[in-house]
Amino acid sequence: MTIEPTAIIPPGGSSGGRNFYNTYNTRYIRNPPPYTPQGPDYSNSRIYNLMNRAPNGSGSSVTVPSGVPRFLGARPILMFSWIAAMAMVCLDEWHTYHILPRPARLWDTTATFLLLGVASTFDVLVPIINIFAIGLVIQLGYQYYTGTGQFGSYGAQEANANV
Repeated sequence: MTIEPTAIIPPGGSSGGRNFYNTYNTRYIRNPPPYTPQGPDYSNSRIYNLMNRAPNGSGSSVTVPSGVPRFLGARPILMFSWIAAMAMVCLDEWHTYHILPRPARLWDTTATFLLLGVASTFDVLVPIINIFAIGLVIQLGYQYYTGTGQFGSYGAQEANANV
C-alpha cells in the first residue's frame, strides 16, 4: 500500500499547521503498479556468463562425477586457497626477513592461482582445479614448516619448538 500526497494546505490556513493530516491530505493506493527494473538485461551475454563461471563469481557449484566429494564442485574453493597461500607467503616473509612480502613472491603465487582460475571457467575442470589448489596450499604449508623451497627457517624452528 502506498501513500501519495494529494493536496497541500499552506501553514497558517484553517488548520494552522498543527496536524500532519490537516497539512497533507493523503490517500491510499490499494494496488500499486509493480516495480519494473530499468536498463538492459545482460543475463544472456557471453561476458555475463563468463563472469559467473569465474572463481567466486557466483558462488555456485558444478556437478561432480560419482565418487568425488561434492565440495570439490564449489567454485569459491580456489579463491579461498589463493587467500591461504598468500597468507602463508606473507607470514614467512614477515617472520624470516621482518619486512613486508616481496612483490615477486606474491606475483608468482598469484600467477599460479590465476592460471588455475582461467582453467576453472570450464565446468568440467572445476573439481580437478580445486584438487590442485588444495594440494598447492598443502605443499606450501609443508615447505613452510620444514624450511624448504623458498621458505625461511622460521617455520621449521616453530615446528621443532612445539615438539
